Amino acid sequence: MELVLQQGLFQGYLEVLGNNVLCTMMGTKMPSVLVENKIKTFTEPLDPDFFELFDKTLKIKYGKLGSEGIARSAGRLAFKGYKDDIPVLVERGSIENRLLPFSEKINGALQDLLKELNTHAFTVLKMERVIKDNTWLYQGHFCFPKGMFLQVGDQQFFIGMLESMLEWMDSRHGFQIDQKTSPQEHQSGKIDLLISVKRYD
Repeated sequence: MELVLQQGLFQGYLEVLGNNVLCTMMGTKMPSVLVENKIKTFTEPLDPDFFELFDKTLKIKYGKLGSEGIARSAGRLAFKGYKDDIPVLVERGSIENRLLPFSEKINGALQDLLKELNTHAFTVLKMERVIKDNTWLYQGHFCFPKGMFLQVGDQQFFIGMLESMLEWMDSRHGFQIDQKTSPQEHQSGKIDLLISVKRYD
């Protein structure tokens, strides 16, 4: 799963920035499989240190807000591959699951993703459903160094991925994901996300 997630991350960034910009930005630090734009030929996950450097380089080039916006877009685009390559998401995309009542469907998708990320030691996450507010809370932390790549853009890559997943599960609703942590807590890997929903008229 780590390989699939990392491939999706770079596919998302390639769609947003293009290969030439990425290669110029990272210089000699760019792995050869990315220089050659052969993302699907990854045979091993990249070193977590690379993602720390990647994140810092993006912030230097585009600034904090710019790098966060790019990361969020990349996360949304990365999900296009994840939904076809990650078994729990393939299952969630089945007709039977997509026809479930709204809360059950969204709850199940968020719970399944959380379990998958926790099982593979990318995160230690728990979820709470707040029925009266029609919201969900995702709380915990990324596991470093293994979960470093999900931290890119002060967690905006991860948030974009979640947003895209939720919209894919139910396009009749709009979803908003807000960070309840401070920028300093983002850097430490703490996750505290509020997921809210609004029905389109």
